[in-house]
Amino acid sequence: MAQYLRDPDLWPTVLSLNDVASPVDLVPGITLKMPPKQVEAADAALSQSLEAIEAAIAEGAQIFAPGEIGLAIENRDAAVAKRGEGEWR
Repeated sequence: MAQYLRDPDLWPTVLSLNDVASPVDLVPGITLKMPPKQVEAADAALSQSLEAIEAAIAEGAQIFAPGEIGLAIENRDAAVAKRGEGEWR
């Protein structure tokens, strides 16, 4: 997984994507669909969102817009959790 998706913990997502119920069901020579483009796009978006939040905080967003920055952090945390579940949108 780490070779193709840069994340060894995405194996449950790959199993689900391939309609494989359990790692036990994998056999040598099986071809698996992998979502590298989706993972790369999600990781890039999460990285950009973190940079934007950090820049806003550096500019004083926590003081002048605490509700908005708090919501941005909550939304990013939710997106990180969804990414871990294989939700790429």
